[in-house]
Amino acid sequence: MSKRRAAKNKQEEFVFENPLPPETRTPAFPPPEGYKRDTRKNCAWCPYCAKETAWHYDTWLNVAFCADCGVSAEDYWVRRHNGLWEQAKKNAFERAAARAKAVSRKKLEGGMAY
Repeated sequence: MSKRRAAKNKQEEFVFENPLPPETRTPAFPPPEGYKRDTRKNCAWCPYCAKETAWHYDTWLNVAFCADCGVSAEDYWVRRHNGLWEQAKKNAFERAAARAKAVSRKKLEGGMAY
């Protein structure tokens, strides 16, 4: 059996199992019915805060993040509930967050790098 075929068979056998029990996972709450994000503002639905929150732009990591809980716009549930799958929409959202408040979390954390 070739190495490529053996690797493919091994890959098909792998099944991801979340190590955390269901009761300890952080729930992601969907937005209310009819919720529509205003594309000109830096507000978006945060699935972990379960409300529309202001978002800031981290100049150190080059990513938008929730001002309340700190989750980034790269998170699956954030992108899903706010329609940020297209790169153009995600970039427009990050520009709006950067215009509103561009900060560096490195400075906010007292100069500590992640």
